[in-house]
Amino acid sequence: MGKEKASHSSPGIPQSQCWSYMIVIFSFLVITISCGAVYSSPIAMVVFASHLDKTYSVIEQTWLGASMLSSMSLSSIVCMPLIRLIGCRGSIILGGFVAALGPALAVFCTSLTAICLTMGVLTGIGVGLALIPALLTVELHFPRAGNKLATTLALSGIGIGVATFPPGLNWLQLNIDYMYCMLILSGTLAIISIMGALMIAPNPMKNSKLTIEIFKEEALAKPEFLAVCFVNFIWAFGSSIMYIHLPIFTMQNGHSSEGAAIMLSCIGGLSLFSRGMFRILHLGEAVTMDTVTSIFCGLCLTAIFTGLFGDISVKYTGLLGYSMLFGFYVGFWSNFINQINRETIGQDLATGGSGFAMLATSFGSLAGPPVAGFLYGETDSYKNVFYLAGGCMMFCSLLLLGVKVSSLPSARLRHEIVKKIKEGHPKEKVKEAVTKRIKLKSSSQAQRSPGETQEEANVDSNLLTNV
Repeated sequence: MGKEKASHSSPGIPQSQCWSYMIVIFSFLVITISCGAVYSSPIAMVVFASHLDKTYSVIEQTWLGASMLSSMSLSSIVCMPLIRLIGCRGSIILGGFVAALGPALAVFCTSLTAICLTMGVLTGIGVGLALIPALLTVELHFPRAGNKLATTLALSGIGIGVATFPPGLNWLQLNIDYMYCMLILSGTLAIISIMGALMIAPNPMKNSKLTIEIFKEEALAKPEFLAVCFVNFIWAFGSSIMYIHLPIFTMQNGHSSEGAAIMLSCIGGLSLFSRGMFRILHLGEAVTMDTVTSIFCGLCLTAIFTGLFGDISVKYTGLLGYSMLFGFYVGFWSNFINQINRETIGQDLATGGSGFAMLATSFGSLAGPPVAGFLYGETDSYKNVFYLAGGCMMFCSLLLLGVKVSSLPSARLRHEIVKKIKEGHPKEKVKEAVTKRIKLKSSSQAQRSPGETQEEANVDSNLLTNV
């Protein structure tokens, strides 16, 4: 018994750690299938339109993707209390079953409303129930050494799913019957349940019925967290426009559904590359290089792919370059917003308020594509649509950069505390030393206004409680 516990905490791969790495593979497959199915919605819309022999307006084509993205975010909130009842494993199995029901029932649908309710809402809910428990299971198996590598490998499934599923679904709809195409997609989603059944939790937490609070009111008391929630809404609004409307625009320009699928593949491939690159470079440690990178990728990159859309969208190769720039930015953003959470409010409070952030993401994903479709209908121009999407992402980057710069002193202090603890210093001793420094700092700045000094002391004290 003692031997088995030791194997879980060691950095090597003896005994039960071998199974832990298998869990990473299972989680990777769950994430790949989930994200691949959701972000293939523009191609799925082509499949349904071809089968029903109908021509849908731009705003009608957006409802399937918007419902899938929004349902996925909402069900990620629901899965938290569900994990308390049936555990991570049970939530993944249930999610895979619900997700597989969507395409299976869509075979019998004859209207867009029914398709959105089955393939859109059901599949979105299912994958949302599976995504977070899959990642939590990986973290249970790697509580210390190897956690960062393990979660990075599992999360690489996002980019691989977006890169592979759209071309695969497009090939199916071109070469086989509609019913078999949907049933193959349903069977693929059912693999999530099989992976869930195999994802056994480590020995100390066999049932993995975790209690994670995601609606902590303390998070709402922090202006930085409210800014992050607002940014989540705006970014989901803008990025969902890009994911849904870029393939639609490609097909409206006379290119095939295969060309539209390749656009999504480029986004997935470049986001996979940049997400891994920024994670490996360990940016986000309150260093100068991190600030420079944040400014370049956050502002310059969004300005480039927003401002140049009118010129590079004329040719298909220009659209490919546009989708690659957006994909690279997506990978950067996922690291950037996590870094902002760590630097401003701490990981614990960020997790405690994640329910509010996911709600904001859900509403943004639901609103973005239809609003953009309405804008296209009113102006009969896709330039305004992509200027809106790019402007949203540029605004988000600018707002978070402001939050980041204002919290740099606190971020450096937090990083120093965490570094000392990782080096083996007792946590209480580190906090005691930092508390003394705060008192010295307050006394040396007594000549400044008392309110300002007290405010700084409160910020530093909050850092101690959130480490």
